[in-house]
Amino acid sequence: MTRPLVLSAGILLAASCHKPKEPISRGAYHVENRTSDVLRIDATGHHGDVDLLTDSIQSEANALIMIVTEGSGGHIMPSNFLRELMISSIDSTGASILVYSGVRDADWQRTGQSQDRTDLLLVIE
Repeated sequence: MTRPLVLSAGILLAASCHKPKEPISRGAYHVENRTSDVLRIDATGHHGDVDLLTDSIQSEANALIMIVTEGSGGHIMPSNFLRELMISSIDSTGASILVYSGVRDADWQRTGQSQDRTDLLLVIE
């Protein structure tokens, strides 16, 4: 008779060890180039180089540069993923001019949010 009791206790113990699903946040980083020059983007994360989806943006274009995923306890803003972000303008002579440097969350606008993703936009004028 003690056998069913032991089995029931084992089932209860196994059920109590089940972890609830961790909340996941996703972010999509866009850069809008409102200049007349091509922009070049370089980024370094907290653990090394970042593989960007694109490293250049044509004049008057908007490009998706990065998609991030964060579990609970974090946020999707740039300071959580980037150590350095540098954007340079490449003028008609081929000269590179730094137009943006830093990782400032306040510079990014939330442009859209769906159930599974937040869109962030950095405008370079």
